[in-house]
Amino acid sequence: MSARSPPASNAESESRTSRISRKATSSRPTPSPKSRGGSTEPGASGLVDRVRGGASAVFYAVGRLEILIPQSQSLKEKRSILNRLKDRLSHRFHCSIAEVDHQDLWQRAALGVALVVSGPEEGGNALAAIRREIEQDMRVVVVDVHRRIDRLEGGTLGIGDEWSGGGDGR
Repeated sequence: MSARSPPASNAESESRTSRISRKATSSRPTPSPKSRGGSTEPGASGLVDRVRGGASAVFYAVGRLEILIPQSQSLKEKRSILNRLKDRLSHRFHCSIAEVDHQDLWQRAALGVALVVSGPEEGGNALAAIRREIEQDMRVVVVDVHRRIDRLEGGTLGIGDEWSGGGDGR
């Protein structure tokens, strides 16, 4: 007979599995960044190489959609519909979206949408997909759309202004 006493009879002691995962207790070394093809130097990602290679443009796509919300009977109902729509669009398309006009009207809204994209084609496709998603919502009707796809290159904003660090931001 063993000199050891039997374990207490609770659910934890009856379990034969470990609470620590096998991966957490592995004795194999973790590969270094160099062995995975990476670099330990700051800024050594492929982005630096692409920028030096001349592909320094940042593309953006912006749109303004005028919509009607025929079933809305109050500003509260309009906000509820728009908030659900904006949340769905921002999560699905990773875009910034805001109501930019007609905040005081019950059945009308203007939404502004902005995205940073890798090129003009991606920007056009993204804005078209956002428009289709809005048009599929039976609570709203798209009545007008304006869009612009442009690029920032060499620090210029494309509208004649330049952003410089410092100052008071004006």
